[in-house]
Amino acid sequence: EKPLSNVKFGIYDENENLVETVITNEEGRAITGPLTKGIKYVKELATGSIYYLLNTETFEAEIKYHKEIVKLTVENEPVDIEVDVEKEGTVETKPNEEVEYTFKNIANTSNTFLDSFKWYEYLPTDYIKLEEIQTGTWNQDLNYDIYIKTNKSDKYILFKEDLNSKINHKIDLKTDFTEDEYITEFYFDFGKVDVGFKEETSPI
Repeated sequence: EKPLSNVKFGIYDENENLVETVITNEEGRAITGPLTKGIKYVKELATGSIYYLLNTETFEAEIKYHKEIVKLTVENEPVDIEVDVEKEGTVETKPNEEVEYTFKNIANTSNTFLDSFKWYEYLPTDYIKLEEIQTGTWNQDLNYDIYIKTNKSDKYILFKEDLNSKINHKIDLKTDFTEDEYITEFYFDFGKVDVGFKEETSPI
């Protein structure tokens, strides 16, 4: 129930011709100039804030009398940013045995797209060394990059680029590093993702 400023509305006639545009003030109010009698349609064109979703409903207002003021109230749903990740794997192991982790529900569960979607993984390097990544597949067709940190680097390094999200890439890490260098962190940089973006085949 907070008033929104800088929200842009278009006023249209019965033939859907744009008659006027108005923008709300700090009190969340926008006032048109004088309009002719008859039915007018009001559409929200921009919310003026990244924190609110556009109201896509078309509102109808009918002016019946000279100098009549017709009021409309338009509400915007706030953006709800939510991301979810589940990790399953080996609970107990012996020295030199392989450990496998499966990741599920790496998803944009928000009610809006996200401009920069990154999935990070931090490795318990006192106990394990990363030898292979299976990237999984994803329900949005895009290209993404993988960045890594090693015990020899303070900053993230671009490791793989332009990987297609519809291909399950198998990345062998046993031969890419010297014996005393190993990955401590990595992240997948997907860039812009839509609502409902998630894996189809789980990364391992």
